[in-house]
Amino acid sequence: MLLFGDASADEPLSAEARIAEARVRIDRGDLAGARILLEEAQRLDPAVELEATYLTGVAWELERDHPRALDTFRRLIEAWPEHARAQDSRFRVALTLADAGQPAEALRALREVGSPRKLKRADPTGGDAAKVRLCRATWSYMAHDTPATIRQLRAALAEPAPSGLAWFHGWGHLAVVRQELEHAEALAIGVTDREVRAWLSARTAHVETAKAELEALIELGEVWFILDGIGRFGHHFEDLADDLLAAPEPPGLSPTSRAILKANVELRALDQLVKARSYLQLGLDLALRVSWEGPEAAALQQEIDRLTARIEALDAP
Repeated sequence: MLLFGDASADEPLSAEARIAEARVRIDRGDLAGARILLEEAQRLDPAVELEATYLTGVAWELERDHPRALDTFRRLIEAWPEHARAQDSRFRVALTLADAGQPAEALRALREVGSPRKLKRADPTGGDAAKVRLCRATWSYMAHDTPATIRQLRAALAEPAPSGLAWFHGWGHLAVVRQELEHAEALAIGVTDREVRAWLSARTAHVETAKAELEALIELGEVWFILDGIGRFGHHFEDLADDLLAAPEPPGLSPTSRAILKANVELRALDQLVKARSYLQLGLDLALRVSWEGPEAAALQQEIDRLTARIEALDAP
């Protein structure tokens, strides 16, 4: 596909057409291509600067270049404080802070957007208020993982997810995936067989909860979140392999017992590395199937290649 349309056309694409094409490219993950179009649009017609600035911020946000995204949204808010896109940008600032791992700061930024009650008055459909409720529940859980915040998030996620809110439901499900896998990875492996079994059991419980959330993500069909969740599962199983390989050896083993234990541990670690690669391959297959053009596909391929090298080294005779 040509970047700016049919090369045989007498007239180049207008600034508005480039803005429209940039939106399409953002939706399919071609964030660098979108930014090129947006720069071109502004050079062609300064009147599109506001919308081009906003979409450029979205492209940086989805690329997870958090500093550039925040700078872009804040410049828009300062330049056009009363425009509707300034309100959208305030919300995007909160979203970006949350994705950067700063949920408490995201919650503070969310106050600039307004309360759900105020938003409901401005938007009778209730869509904006529902988005804020979902984000508040998600980020409260991210900031403080307690029984109360998980109940709040579960209640928010139990509400129907119309098309306009699927992305925000995705945020909530991904938050649980992240937290559960982080809890699993924080568990310390023991030394005795009993301790190792208890460690594996506790770790598996967290992983099963995370898997249910990943399945919910897949049902929503939000590719950006699905690729993130799948990538985190790949990391998790590699982390599990590393924990097995680094586990302390029980004292008093004979050389023969030590050799048998080492072989068994390496075999179990190999299984986890293969599982990690399988998850990443699922993500790459999805990206290719939907023609995803974002950086995630290349990153997944790099991780698959790296894991393949580890598997081959560990499986070598």
